[in-house]
Amino acid sequence: MIIARSTDAAAAARSRDAVEAARIWARAAAVRDGLAPPSALASSLAGVERRLAQGGVLYLARVGDRAVGFAVLVGPELVYLAVDPDVWGAGVASRLLAHVDEEALRAGFESLELWVIDDNVRAKAVYERAGWTPTGDLQDAGGRAERRLVKQLRA
Repeated sequence: MIIARSTDAAAAARSRDAVEAARIWARAAAVRDGLAPPSALASSLAGVERRLAQGGVLYLARVGDRAVGFAVLVGPELVYLAVDPDVWGAGVASRLLAHVDEEALRAGFESLELWVIDDNVRAKAVYERAGWTPTGDLQDAGGRAERRLVKQLRA
């Protein structure tokens, strides 16, 4: 598996990467929530593109030429992490999280934070195995509770 940073150098390539990330997000969210096949590609793409416009960095994991997962980091906040459900359990999320840690350290961050849907047991377990710590902070995300997690990168 290769994890590559999508850059501004080629806007077309970045746009293709954002579409691939949005497809993964829409499919993973549909499977997570037990919904019909994803039809929310447009709204998923709008969300990814909005975060990239805020200075986000997109990391796309590929096996061969197939995108299998992605992460978006905006400053010290991990705003997206998703893996194609076909490869859940194969370690893609763990490798993406380790890659994000390395990139965040290189960028000078001492800690990271994220918000995760509080009843997303699978995601919370992945984060906690990777060293993330739940906080008492909760927020409403469209009728679902989100919990803030933090990770110290430097002691």
